[in-house]
Amino acid sequence: MLTATGMFTGSVEYTAPERARGEGEQAASDLFALRVTLYQAVEGISPFRRGTPTGTLAAVMFDAAPPPQHAGRLTTLITRLLEKSPDQRPTDTQALALIDT
Repeated sequence: MLTATGMFTGSVEYTAPERARGEGEQAASDLFALRVTLYQAVEGISPFRRGTPTGTLAAVMFDAAPPPQHAGRLTTLITRLLEKSPDQRPTDTQALALIDT
């Protein structure tokens, strides 16, 4: 999270891209860390961790998460949950529907 003083607090790889850009709080931002955690739980690696904090921040903001290899029927859900734009992420109802497909 970007603070009022311009300092960053929190784990960079779990920060929603819009928060990293200093944009206002959004409901979709709140669950981004959980979504990264879901990817990491299924794949065994973080989708955005790089060798440096700056590299990790750049990955959060600009890089697509690598396609899940072990997610099975959760692949579409995980991929959609990690969209860079909060407007492109599924709502709770849409996410639940993706689980059922």
